[in-house]
Amino acid sequence: MKKTLVVMLLLLSALALVVGAQATASEQPKLNGLQVTTQITQEWMDSGKQFTAGWSGYGARASSSCASCHDGLGFTLNGTDVVLPDIRNELSEERPHVIGITCQACHTGFGKDLMHAGGYESERMGYIDNVGKGATCMFCHDLRYGTPDEKLAAFNAGERVRTPHYSSAMELITGLGGMKYADASYPSGTHGNLEDSCVTCHMPQTNEGYASHAFGVKGNGMSDEFLQASCGSCHLGIDRQYIDSFQKEIKELAYKVKNAVEAGLPEGFDIDDIFANNPDPELFSAMTEEQLIAAYNYKLVAGQRSDTVKYDGTYGVHNPPYAKALLNESLKRLTAE
Repeated sequence: MKKTLVVMLLLLSALALVVGAQATASEQPKLNGLQVTTQITQEWMDSGKQFTAGWSGYGARASSSCASCHDGLGFTLNGTDVVLPDIRNELSEERPHVIGITCQACHTGFGKDLMHAGGYESERMGYIDNVGKGATCMFCHDLRYGTPDEKLAAFNAGERVRTPHYSSAMELITGLGGMKYADASYPSGTHGNLEDSCVTCHMPQTNEGYASHAFGVKGNGMSDEFLQASCGSCHLGIDRQYIDSFQKEIKELAYKVKNAVEAGLPEGFDIDDIFANNPDPELFSAMTEEQLIAAYNYKLVAGQRSDTVKYDGTYGVHNPPYAKALLNESLKRLTAE
């Protein structure tokens, strides 16, 4: 009897410890409204999203200029005919400073409407549907400098072919932005099918119960905690090493494409010359469409505008199978690989 009682007491003690541990693990620190606001503000400041670009779009209709995305007020004026005062004019007293991409830009007016619409009208690609709250993100991280068909037509006419607009994540996520060979197939991944697309991965719930505003870009954005809350919610057990390994594979493949393109160019030219403001007639007359397509896809997946500014910027993470297909098909056309 005593032995049975001892065993029961031990089992009850063990059960109490387990329940207590579970209760402790499930308890999340509670923050008041001011604390949440403070943390979100700090994340936003570290993310790089607080920028302003007071060098373009002023003195023009906001929704048809760079200010439509590079200025907080300009963004809210999308869809209107309002002209932004030209703040470069020292005599202008209407608006003496630029406005960054602040809370108001996304959470009021135009930005808020996009969140609820779940889609948006892309200037180049028509209506992009079923992207949830990510519509607010994609509206600006969109293909800007012409469709792939328009770029090919410009090349054949000897006109300037523009690179992707920097940070144009929509091109990879949706599988719409790469330049394709007509007889090739290009599988696309599932990231574009997530309920809220960009927001699902870049703004996961924190342990404190609010949506992260680190965006997974800078600062603490790619901490282990963020990685597990974002990628780990679907890709169980994923770690930084796995992502680094995949990106290394894409970079190596991309530079094979770059080298293959440049090996076929006339002496003295490199891949950047293809996208020059004033293309050299000698270069374009010596090039093939296959080379142009490969060069563009290299820029989209792995290219950089500068040391800090990239085009897609994720080295394929936004859409792994699509990024691989763009590069592999390009390499296949230019080499025996």
